[in-house]
Amino acid sequence: MTVTLTHDEAAQLEELRQVRRMGKQPYSPNEFFQLLLIRNWQQWEKEKAALGTCQHCGKSKAGGGCGGEFQKETYQCWLAQDANALNL
Repeated sequence: MTVTLTHDEAAQLEELRQVRRMGKQPYSPNEFFQLLLIRNWQQWEKEKAALGTCQHCGKSKAGGGCGGEFQKETYQCWLAQDANALNL
């Protein structure tokens, strides 16, 4: 996998690799991205456990609820109301 970064993003990565491992050898770019993925996955697992089901369609929110079937029909649809909270 290849990640293309802007000049600013590369500078941010360089700084974060160092400050997130103060007093030690900085993380390699690979290590840094792997740790970000692991932390984000752990966060998602907690969020997913707390989501429950959509009050409108009764389907699992973690599974996408109705998949957008009711999103435009009602503001009671979880996708229309609260799903954006999961966006990065």
